[in-house]
Amino acid sequence: MNVPHPGKDGRRMYGLNIKHPEDKSRCVVEVSGRERWPSYSQCTRPRGHGPDGMYCKQHDPEAAAKRGAESQKRWQEKAHREGRPYRLMAAYREALEKIAEGHNDPRDLARTALETD
Repeated sequence: MNVPHPGKDGRRMYGLNIKHPEDKSRCVVEVSGRERWPSYSQCTRPRGHGPDGMYCKQHDPEAAAKRGAESQKRWQEKAHREGRPYRLMAAYREALEKIAEGHNDPRDLARTALETD
């Protein structure tokens, strides 16, 4: 999230080339537009959340951090699920190499490899 710092006169200015002064009734976060070329402006949602009530519900730093943590958790779970075939392949290869080298109990080694997550 980009929150412009107040200038020497104490006002926040929004935009790249054409600067617009802060609207005190709207969220302080600077957001990009949906156009092909980037244009930045102040968020259009009303204030009332976060520190000093300066943020909208979406840009509230605590809510954004919570959403980010949930997203990170989902990503880690997905990465763990998708990495399982590679972990199993490595365990199976290791077991087969030990069996090929003459491991004393290949059945126990195979059972252990199959129980690998």
